[in-house]
Amino acid sequence: MAQHKALVLSSHTELPKLTTVPTPEVQPGQAIVRILAVRISKDTRGLITGKVPFPLSFPLTPGSCAIGRVAAVGPDAVSLKPGQLVYLDHFIKARDDPSINILMGMCGGQPGTPAAKLMDGEWRNGYFAQYAKVPLENAFPLDEQLLISDLGYSIPDLISLCSLVLTLSGLSEINVQPGETVIVAPATGGFSGMGVAMALALGARVIAVSRNETALKELKNFHGKTGRFTSVVLKGDVEADTKAIKDASPQGKGSQAYIDWSPPAAALSTHITSCILALGAGGRAVFMGAIFSNVSIPYSYVMYNNIQIKGRYMSERHSFEQLIRMIESGIMPLGEKLGVKVAGEFGLDQFGQAMTTAEQNPGWSRIVVLTP
Repeated sequence: MAQHKALVLSSHTELPKLTTVPTPEVQPGQAIVRILAVRISKDTRGLITGKVPFPLSFPLTPGSCAIGRVAAVGPDAVSLKPGQLVYLDHFIKARDDPSINILMGMCGGQPGTPAAKLMDGEWRNGYFAQYAKVPLENAFPLDEQLLISDLGYSIPDLISLCSLVLTLSGLSEINVQPGETVIVAPATGGFSGMGVAMALALGARVIAVSRNETALKELKNFHGKTGRFTSVVLKGDVEADTKAIKDASPQGKGSQAYIDWSPPAAALSTHITSCILALGAGGRAVFMGAIFSNVSIPYSYVMYNNIQIKGRYMSERHSFEQLIRMIESGIMPLGEKLGVKVAGEFGLDQFGQAMTTAEQNPGWSRIVVLTP
């Protein structure tokens, strides 16, 4: 049987080890993909150590969001072909019950649950490896000639699809339209910063909200030339922040939409209340962050002003297809055209260094990749 190298995590008490493992043989409904670049985020150490409370099945290969080249496809494949450049998603749905899902190599289900069965079995391993097995529907073909040769993007540049598609999913969930004003908060993280770029690409105005004044200036330096970007530095006072955000909207009448990317530490922050209060009548909000506890919502304002609040977890296939069209048509740039630089490329044997580099380069404008 063919073999390849993969990073294998055996417990929360040690780093994954570079190991020689069997390369899976392709089965119906699957593709085997040679991994060319895989994203490593600032939160990777938290996942590995268990600080990020995602259930995992050991041993497993971590790793999400990758660019690869198809090595083999199952006999039922009708579109994917060996040799194609593809983007690889890690969101796995049970085919006989789509409400059951996991993040391959990242987040399974509690022991004994149907979701745990997915991770315990076929879809345990992620993309920190030279080869990976994926469902056919998780591999999205990319026009290599156009993206690499004509538009001049590098393979690592394409990793930005990971965060861009999530922001597109959230903005689509609340039907953001050209000319509308979108509040993005907090706006300076790896996903939320891309949310600013996506909202602008969709033709919206953006009010970027954050406590980090320096990071907001970086966003303004890049996006200010659009004429549709403004920012608000949060002070932590509900009334003052609400006024500042609302005043930043056209004629001070309030925004039409709000996308929230709050991290776990923001559970007690006042910004969610302020952003909702800064919506005009009929405004829409979508939550896409990672708060694991309850938050404060201005109930009567939501009710009297017909405010919609929705949640959006991960992305559906149509969002990937839409994003790829946007990129290939030039509507959504990548790489330095998007203000994003590659802070480091590392081999699998440099995992520790890669993880540290990712932690030293948080936010939207730097990416770190493993290149197996």
